[in-house]
Amino acid sequence: MMIAKIQRYREALKHEKDPDIVRDIRAIITGISNFELNIINARNKARERLEKHCSGCKFFIDEPLESEIVIDKVIPQLSGKICSDCGCVASYKLRQSIKKCKKWS
Repeated sequence: MMIAKIQRYREALKHEKDPDIVRDIRAIITGISNFELNIINARNKARERLEKHCSGCKFFIDEPLESEIVIDKVIPQLSGKICSDCGCVASYKLRQSIKKCKKWS
């Protein structure tokens, strides 16, 4: 299922002209891939970002749509969480560095 999701994003990327949207799609693909493949560097960066920035952030909230909840078995604190500022799934957002949160600086 996740492979199909990544393929849909890649297909959308082929037709997109807006550079901001291209960046966002690449960030999503990278985050999902790093999550699914459990890439060590991405996992460690996600833990660091969670501890230093996200855990106390007012935008770090529970996913309101039950059908969209992502379970993170590696970093359980990210399970079912999103960033309400950008709308990203926390498990994916924190595992990529293409579209960084302004609060990570």
